Formats: sequence, C-alpha cells, structure tokens
Amino acid sequence: MNSRKEAQNESPNRLLIAATSAAMITLLPVAAHQLGLLEHLPDPPFWIFDSDRITDSKSAHPLGVPDSALGLGSYGVTLALWNARLFLYQLRSDKTGTRGAVYGAREEAYGGADRESAAAG
Repeated sequence: MNSRKEAQNESPNRLLIAATSAAMITLLPVAAHQLGLLEHLPDPPFWIFDSDRITDSKSAHPLGVPDSALGLGSYGVTLALWNARLFLYQLRSDKTGTRGAVYGAREEAYGGADRESAAAG
C-alpha cells in the first residue's frame, strides 16, 4: 500500500482523536467549577452570558452528577475504545503478518485477484 493511501486512512483517526481531545479540554474548566475546584467561570462581556448560573442549575446535574463529568467520562470511554481498537488491530497484524483482518480480507478479495491476473497476462 502506498503512503498516500496510508495517509488517507490515518486522517479519520487523527480527526477523531483531535475532536475528542478538544471536547475534553473545553469541559475541564466547567468540570472544575461544577466540582467546586473553581469559584467562577469567566464570561464574555455581554449581559446575556451567565455561565455560573447555567453550570450550577439543576438541569446541569442529571442524576445528581455534574454533566461535565458525564461528558468527560463519555469522551474518555470513546478514546479508550478507539485505542483498544488500534491495539487489537496491531496485535492481529503482528500475529497474522498482514495489516489486520479487515485489510487482509480486502487484500485477498481484490488485491489477490489483481495479482493473479497480472501474473497470467
């Protein structure tokens, strides 16, 4: 497989990791405020913004748990599952000597036929 195809396959991986990490980073100050570690969240200078009132509201604590903690947990599980997928993929690649079950099956289905016809022709 050439490096361009490998780069195209890596792009969604990097995007998922970057987006999930960015979401977690933006939730950190909200979680710190909701857990009492930060007294006040900064607001833009317009009267309509009141982040302290919003993050301290009853709806921001479903099931008695701050919603930012739930969000951090959810994004953390997403990253953990993604990393587990990559780990299992690498483990399978090491055992089979191929690029993993999905890529190996695709190689057999498409690439193998192309090689056979190229060798015959």
